[in-house]
Amino acid sequence: MPADLHYDRSLGDLDISDPAKSPLDEKLSALCHCFATSDPSARSRLRGSASFDDFYTLLSFSRRSAVFAMRDRNTEHIVDGLTAITMIEPNRIDFRDALVALSLLNHAAREIGANPEDLFGKAASLADPKMSHLILGFLKRPEDERDIQKSWGYTVVETKAGPGILGWGFESYQPTYRLDQIALALAQLMKRDKYQATDVTLASDLPPVWLSSVDDSVLKQALTSVRAV
Repeated sequence: MPADLHYDRSLGDLDISDPAKSPLDEKLSALCHCFATSDPSARSRLRGSASFDDFYTLLSFSRRSAVFAMRDRNTEHIVDGLTAITMIEPNRIDFRDALVALSLLNHAAREIGANPEDLFGKAASLADPKMSHLILGFLKRPEDERDIQKSWGYTVVETKAGPGILGWGFESYQPTYRLDQIALALAQLMKRDKYQATDVTLASDLPPVWLSSVDDSVLKQALTSVRAV
């Protein structure tokens, strides 16, 4: 892959809570289309020439594609995201990162009424044997193990631009206010002030050490009444 085909973390490109489309997305989409129409030997050569960073750029693209698929109600984004995953050699990454991306694309497909089995099946035919096994194996998981909130630590929220994806921490979450919208607004405020929020996560915990003081018994009592973080 060309050296300029990489997302910039400092610009928030890896954040999928409210991503903005970029020229890089279009370049990677074109690369995916080229890969999908190539013969098996050409696909193998591209995989072999890709670096570790290239693979994680493709994973970032696949996660972003899940968001844009839900916003545009367009299956092509899911096809692109899945194709990007087929360009990866699973033994050169943490295979769990590919599974996370697959979970998001599966969720997006179902949200827009597409058929995940058909889309994943076609993608698997482009992948190397190990990645093909990973893709097809994901569909065989029980329903709860494919659910992004129950098993993969993500949830979908509404932003001004449409659906976005936030982290989900599996803790008790019964807010009386729209904490997701408050968190998104704070993240945007930080971005405008030239800071970069790393992640926005709901249903997380609140480590007592952050609020520790002289009388921690009062803190402990207060934390027991917290409904959501």
